[in-house]
Amino acid sequence: MKIKSLAISGMHHISKPKSYTFQDINYLFGHNGAGKSTVLQAIQLAILGYIPGTAKPVSSIFKHANGPEMKIKIEFDSGNYIERVWRQKGRSIDSKVDTNLACADNPAEILGDLELPIFNFNELIGMTANKLKDWFIHFLPTASDNINWKKELEDSLNGLNLMDESLVDTVMKDIQAADTNAGSTIEMIQSLNESWKEELSYLKSELSRSDSTIQSLVFYDEDGLTGDEEYLQEEINSTHASIQQLTLEKEQVIQASQIIQSNSNIRNQLDSLPEVDISSIENLKSQYQSELTAYQNSLTKVAEE
Repeated sequence: MKIKSLAISGMHHISKPKSYTFQDINYLFGHNGAGKSTVLQAIQLAILGYIPGTAKPVSSIFKHANGPEMKIKIEFDSGNYIERVWRQKGRSIDSKVDTNLACADNPAEILGDLELPIFNFNELIGMTANKLKDWFIHFLPTASDNINWKKELEDSLNGLNLMDESLVDTVMKDIQAADTNAGSTIEMIQSLNESWKEELSYLKSELSRSDSTIQSLVFYDEDGLTGDEEYLQEEINSTHASIQQLTLEKEQVIQASQIIQSNSNIRNQLDSLPEVDISSIENLKSQYQSELTAYQNSLTKVAEE
């Protein structure tokens, strides 16, 4: 099913009714404000009933109107159509849907029948690889061709150094089981995609847990250490003894360094003192002795009197 035409009135800068006809390939081009985004948003609004990325209440949708009424009608090449109308009545907004599609209330069913419904290209190119894969799996038309999965798988692995050859057989068993339970090829791919994603997630968590366990393992021998473990323990004890000896020597070196620094400071102070004449010191000593003797004699004389 393809979009055949679109009619817009009362939305953004489109006041008078304006129609667009679509072919197999369509290009929208024009200056800023020409209405390219309006056409894309109108398609979204007609099919979904809202514009993705904006608020869904009727009052919020009516903010895109430029008058008392906004109308959008989309027609498909199947002859089906959807027409949505929003009207302002006083302070309230009424909305109405006219369609000949039984699934109009379920946009996913309509989208599933459309060919590559790209509504917002910015959102599409912003998807992660996994999101894009899920998007295409969900919206691509169902394939009717029979696929030789064994050949496709072997061709995709051609030239690769596969560590476990049994992996191909395991994958083929999964494909055969999914093909038996699925109603179509696309349903089978969806089922495999989901189951393999869950399996990968589980394997990653198991690998992470195993890695943590290995890193935290400590081995003990109840009968004591023997062989390589005993040698390793001796090395550890020897290393601890060396560390203790080095720590003691380090403290001694620090103390010696402090003493040397103290002696150096004393030496610098002594070097800064002025030079003293020894002969003058001897003269002062003799003079002091003479004065002391004279003072003692005077004391003796006073005592005798």
